[in-house]
Amino acid sequence: MVIQGATILTPAGTRTQGDYGRHSFTYTVPASDPGAGTQIRMMLMGEEHVQVQENAAQPVIWNRCGPATS
Repeated sequence: MVIQGATILTPAGTRTQGDYGRHSFTYTVPASDPGAGTQIRMMLMGEEHVQVQENAAQPVIWNRCGPATS
């Protein structure tokens, strides 16, 4: 997933538009992606954590991945 301003590249690889805030981003999953029509709300909780909520489901916390190892 990549967010640049109001544009997001979804986990399924689709480029779409959302609502960008300084510490938040909301978008609706596009028709071509799994879960189409789901509203995703993300709130930055600090350098390492993002709260993610799908529709009215209980929010979950995503943690930043560590550095890649080879």
